[in-house]
Amino acid sequence: MHRALFSSLISYAAAGSTHPIVIRGKSIEWLDGSGLPLEAHDKTVYKTRVVPFKAEDALFLYSDALIETPNKKGDVFTSKMMENALITKNPFKTILEKFKAHCNELIADDLTILLLSRQT
Repeated sequence: MHRALFSSLISYAAAGSTHPIVIRGKSIEWLDGSGLPLEAHDKTVYKTRVVPFKAEDALFLYSDALIETPNKKGDVFTSKMMENALITKNPFKTILEKFKAHCNELIADDLTILLLSRQT
């Protein structure tokens, strides 16, 4: 994802990861996260994808712990729950609070989240 500072585009390649999300105001765009995991094969070629990334857009990246950690009932944090958290005024804080409230206990996996925003 190297062009974000110099153009209105972002380039990325995915390796079977979670779906990156672009936040545009109150709109959410789920990007393609498909592809073989890194080092699955010696000669794996990864497709470079390009999407618009304009001023005030944000990019949300997260590890699978966010969407695979069940609560006491066995329910996971859904895509709709993520979308609702990401379109708030403070998406990073909101998603952490909502996830913590949903799980309400220690998680067994590592949780990584990253929110990058492009300013004017």
